[in-house]
Amino acid sequence: MLGAEHYHPLVGAIHNILSTDLAETTFAQLFDGLPDVHTVWDTRGAFLLKGHPLIEHDRLCDGAIENFKVFRDGFDPAVLTFNAWVMQRYQNASPGSREFKMRLCELVAASIHQIAVLIFQSPTKLHSKEYIDFVDSWKRESRWVQYDGCPPYLEKAIEPFPTLFFHCDYVDDDQYPHGVADVAGYWAEDRVLGGIVLFDRGQSGTECKDIYFHSGRRRTTFRVWRLQDTQFDQMVDFLLSEDGSAPSPFPLLASSENRHRHDPWDAIVLHRVFRDPWERKVPPTKPEERDVVAAGDYPELDDMVNQVQLAVQREPHMVFNWNAEMEAQAFPWLPRRHGGGDVGDGESPLESELSDDEPNSLCALSPPSTPPPPSRIGISLQADAVPDSNTPLGQEGHDGSPAEAARDSEPVGQGCG
Repeated sequence: MLGAEHYHPLVGAIHNILSTDLAETTFAQLFDGLPDVHTVWDTRGAFLLKGHPLIEHDRLCDGAIENFKVFRDGFDPAVLTFNAWVMQRYQNASPGSREFKMRLCELVAASIHQIAVLIFQSPTKLHSKEYIDFVDSWKRESRWVQYDGCPPYLEKAIEPFPTLFFHCDYVDDDQYPHGVADVAGYWAEDRVLGGIVLFDRGQSGTECKDIYFHSGRRRTTFRVWRLQDTQFDQMVDFLLSEDGSAPSPFPLLASSENRHRHDPWDAIVLHRVFRDPWERKVPPTKPEERDVVAAGDYPELDDMVNQVQLAVQREPHMVFNWNAEMEAQAFPWLPRRHGGGDVGDGESPLESELSDDEPNSLCALSPPSTPPPPSRIGISLQADAVPDSNTPLGQEGHDGSPAEAARDSEPVGQGCG
């Protein structure tokens, strides 16, 4: 059971998040039953073909925001459950310490996820289930197309994601505890906070050594990026403020100042950056590197260009004999293939490393034995089993304006690459 000095900050942080405009528009879309088309256009890995029924859904239906406000006003945090070991580590952390703040952020992210799951599973929607299923499953069948001056080719049908509420790297509903609802949960985290919240778990797989985001908006990096200290402080200050009085920093997004980044495969396999080991399916070898890299994903490229330009200005008469070894010495942060890349015979790289000592149990929020003030709700531990499997890595989709997204050649529901 959490003590008051841990319980009150957590419940207050949850209410602060629910009071933000981002939370209102995000959860209102779940009450609507379908996202508005502008949100989908702002999602990496999503493409809308001409004729897709969602294109007409350019605003929330009347009543969606009102339904969320009613939900928020009556929301009882006692319905939330958390991993028992996460709650225990939060309880063990001294209030105000970095560990306390990290664990608080972890529980808040899990709360956003669970609230989205609850709303997604609720039958209270403004569209019928039949229409939602029709829009989610819409695809254009394979067809032969021909453009001026080009030979005809077969344009294959593209399978949609299980829901239009998605982050393209977190869509393996077959191994999530709540199935497709968890896909929507990850989407909500990303839309409310600016990214799915991950942590450097260390060798034990349970630590919170650093906090990372994995963003899913279209014009953000596909890589997993670490928050700067100033961003982390802004996040914590808002969560701990009285009635959300501090300015909201959300969405937190990566800039050129966020230099500490990992490719998605490297993050979970080499650096052990994740929240739950089953959140993404990890292939045994790293996917092929991209043919083209950009400073938006690798901001150090700007440094390289500047260094070359300065060198040419200083010694314009010199001819550089550049080779791979010199490049590796000068720019060690550039992405390179790791030798072989094999980490197992088709099984998850993390599967054999998970500790059996940590209980995969859940604890629920419920009133403590000593009743808190009438406006507060207590927290106790309650065990329950959670599945232990693995989950997706995706690649970034193409950028595009709303006009581009509706063109014939651009599909909806394709993966991140």
